[in-house]
Amino acid sequence: MRKIDRFDEYMEYAGLNDNKVTQQLGLSVGTIGKSRKEGRDLSRRVIEQILNYYTDLDEVWLLTGEGCMLSNTAVIGDNNNVNNGHDQTVTAVTDRFFQAFDELKALGRTNRTRLCDELGVDRRNFAKQEADHSRAILKPGWLSVIVTNYGVSADWLLTGRGWMFGK
Repeated sequence: MRKIDRFDEYMEYAGLNDNKVTQQLGLSVGTIGKSRKEGRDLSRRVIEQILNYYTDLDEVWLLTGEGCMLSNTAVIGDNNNVNNGHDQTVTAVTDRFFQAFDELKALGRTNRTRLCDELGVDRRNFAKQEADHSRAILKPGWLSVIVTNYGVSADWLLTGRGWMFGK
């Protein structure tokens, strides 16, 4: 089974179609369909975009077919709308994460390129999330980086209590 065949399974599970995936990932029209042709498959670039956006999709399963389709890695947020929406807590944490990022940029302590490198994420996808928090795919490791490397208060980030830059 090819990677595109496994991604088709995921798309069916998540209620996605080629058009929705193309829009969400910013792919060229026809990229997904062309991957289904005999002798073709998903490119490394497209796979990277898929895994960065659909964070509940297990990388090993997509690449090899081994293991479970869904990742057991915790993710804060629901970027592909499988559950159709965020709860208020997730939205609040997401908003505070990007508020802290904006403050860190204003203080000259980081920029999008640097933070994305530290988080190991694609800058374009991060910028889309920054512009539209409903696309948020904040992983717990992201919160850890902004707390550990930049002194953002974990209490403030998670609950909104206290100061942004904690003691």
